[in-house]
Amino acid sequence: MCAADYFVGFKYLYGPLFIFLMALSFLFNFTAKKYFPVRPSGSLSFMISFGLLAGISGLVAGVSQTPIVSALLTGLLGLISGLIAYLLGKESLIEWRPIVSLSMIFLMLSTLAGLSLGGTYKFHITDPYKNAYAKRLLLYEKVDLEVCKQIRMMRLEGKSVPQEYVEESCPQEEEEVEESCN
Repeated sequence: MCAADYFVGFKYLYGPLFIFLMALSFLFNFTAKKYFPVRPSGSLSFMISFGLLAGISGLVAGVSQTPIVSALLTGLLGLISGLIAYLLGKESLIEWRPIVSLSMIFLMLSTLAGLSLGGTYKFHITDPYKNAYAKRLLLYEKVDLEVCKQIRMMRLEGKSVPQEYVEESCPQEEEEVEESCN
């Protein structure tokens, strides 16, 4: 990968996800301070860690859209939700209950944001390149290879090649092709 690929990833994926997660975490922190003045220490980092994990998982699922990734991330998010539900029901962690419930909401919103950003990236960034490549490949197979075939047949028959044929896409001789690969 080159630096431009990292820039595109940051511009369209990681940057917007990070901005959304930070804005959402400050909103949830403000909500927690307003409604739950007595909170355990580390509650903000607890919410942010679950939000980052869910956001990145949603981003991966949205970009890839393959069944194995979706199944893996569904299981991972199920385990995380189970852990949060266990923490919510445990009597010894009663002071964490408001934070755990906010963390579940933060987890779901972060996953949704990651999925939508990943799907948007796939639809607007990667799919047009794949479509353009498929069109170019089809043009190469249907037109360029046929022209090259005709040029080679004319040479083998000893005929002159018309000037309007473009020979840049056709290798002249087999030895030149082998030399260019080395």
